[in-house]
Amino acid sequence: MRFARTLRDVIVDHEILPGVSNVELRGKGGVRTSAHLIESHRFEIAAGRETLKLPATWLSQGFQSVISLIADVIGHIWLEADDEVAPEEMEGLILIDEIDLHLHPKWQASLVKSLKRAFPRIQFIATTHSPMVLPGLEADEVFILRQHETSGDVHVENTGEAPRLMTGSELYGAFFDLDARFAEDIGRRLARYAYLASDPRRTEAEEQELRRLREELREEQVSVDAEPVPRQV
Repeated sequence: MRFARTLRDVIVDHEILPGVSNVELRGKGGVRTSAHLIESHRFEIAAGRETLKLPATWLSQGFQSVISLIADVIGHIWLEADDEVAPEEMEGLILIDEIDLHLHPKWQASLVKSLKRAFPRIQFIATTHSPMVLPGLEADEVFILRQHETSGDVHVENTGEAPRLMTGSELYGAFFDLDARFAEDIGRRLARYAYLASDPRRTEAEEQELRRLREELREEQVSVDAEPVPRQV
């Protein structure tokens, strides 16, 4: 039960699982298997004015994966030390592939900070394809892996920018080479149309571009009912 209590304290005290206010420990005689650990206890989650008590197997894949992660960290360190070690005293190197999998964006943004608070002396090395994992990091904690187009070699870059000070759009641009304002090209075309339609000083070439864009957008079933302002020749 000492292991289960430590797991509960880490999860609840550091708000690692969103909405989980407590873990009700059940059973006697200690934890026999990892399956027993997951199935025997109840995670208390607020649902409106009610509090639900659910086993981990009833929770989402994201919740289950994070619970397993925390249990593995504590379990392996206790096993290596052959003794109980307080979370704040634990040391080691933890590798996590795709830390963002199955997690809501708001949770992604808070998870890294929660792990750093819970295990201040552990170094986590994690991969991700989500910009929302980055806000909890400093500039020297983020590295970009890029593959050379010709050789195929992978090299490491550091942007020198602190993600925690950047907006969502800036994160997409700085770390993923993506214009986050529009998920698809059609968004960029609509923005260009709106810009040209509101400019009375547009050139003849821009007028032709405006008409082409309007036809393309209509073919894509995008509403462009607003009439362009008259052009000043």
